[in-house]
Parts: sequence; structure tokens; C-alpha cells
Amino acid sequence: MAGVLNTAERVPPTDVSGSAAPGSGPAAVPDHPTRFALPPVADIREVGEILARCRGALEAEGDVTVDCGAVERVDAAGLQCLGALNASLAEAGRLLTLASPTAELRRAIEVLGFEALLGLGPAAGSAAPG
Repeated sequence: MAGVLNTAERVPPTDVSGSAAPGSGPAAVPDHPTRFALPPVADIREVGEILARCRGALEAEGDVTVDCGAVERVDAAGLQCLGALNASLAEAGRLLTLASPTAELRRAIEVLGFEALLGLGPAAGSAAPG
């Protein structure tokens, strides 16, 4: 099962039932294991927290959405966490959605060659060379 790069606006928080949380703004982060946000700097220094959130998502049921709208800087360690999460979810028949990816995140995915690990391909918004 492939991952999804969702270029829509930031993901609104949800409660466990899946309905939008009352009075929540677009930048609010949901407090649910299957919906979490990456920090502005998603690098090796933050990998422990990112892995904890990924593990929590794997222990919960359902598809997982990661809000990437705040990412200003990301390195291979941060992307490896997402790649491992995507692979584990795919094995379980679940889907990973990267919501609101910033230009920096998209660039890092492309430059570091993480498209395949994240289940992203030409249909996910990558332009064909030419």
C-alpha cells in the first residue's frame, strides 16, 4: 500500500470518533495517536520524539495522518522514521498520509531519494524529468 502526500490545508484535529474538534483552529495539533504533527525541525535531535509518536500510531488502529505543515528543516533521520512508519503500516494494510507538506519537506524527500520508502511516486506530485 502506498503512502499519500496530501497537499491540502493543515489537518484539523479530530476526536476519537473522527469528527472535527469543536473550536479548533487550523494550526492545532490533535491529541490522538493516529494524527500527529512533525516538529518544525525534524532531524536527528528530534528522532526520539518522532519515533515515540510513530510507535503510538502503530499501536492504535486505523490509518495515520502526519501533519507536516510546520516542517522547516528535516534530515534523513526524520525521513527514515516516516519511512519505517509507512512500511509497518503498509504491512498491516494501513495508510500513511503526509498532510500539508512544506516545500522544504518535499525537497528533502526528493533530494534524499525517499520517494520509494514513503510510497510516493510520479502520481503523488513529482514532476517527470525532462
